[in-house]
Amino acid sequence: MLDGITPRAPAGLTLAVRNHAGNLALAIDVTKLSEISFKVPVCLSGNIQLQTKTLTATVFFDGPSSAGDQYYMQTSVPAPMTNAYLLTKSLSANAYLTYSAPMSMSQFANTATDVVFQIGSFGEQFTGTIWVDDIKIQ
Repeated sequence: MLDGITPRAPAGLTLAVRNHAGNLALAIDVTKLSEISFKVPVCLSGNIQLQTKTLTATVFFDGPSSAGDQYYMQTSVPAPMTNAYLLTKSLSANAYLTYSAPMSMSQFANTATDVVFQIGSFGEQFTGTIWVDDIKIQ
């Protein structure tokens, strides 16, 4: 189940939960990746203070291989704007990235309602499935 995870951009972005490597994971099928984004709710009944917590997730680009780190993932709390971004990490296709970022990097972590994930390309074309798994705030 998506459990409240919703697409932000581009229009028509479809999110699904499917089996990947024996586990259920968020699957995002893309053609000619520029940037996609989706929102993960943190607290469905208001907001929560997260300054001392860390966000983690695993990302995997399943598609044609390219040379080097041609893609990126970044997060923000509660939305992409100044002083809300956490870390930006670069990654390659067909390799797992374990993303980890302290929530305190956002000045808005004390009133968090959502985390926004942005995944995109530095210019290299990508067509395939982007898998996002093990999203945790601890």
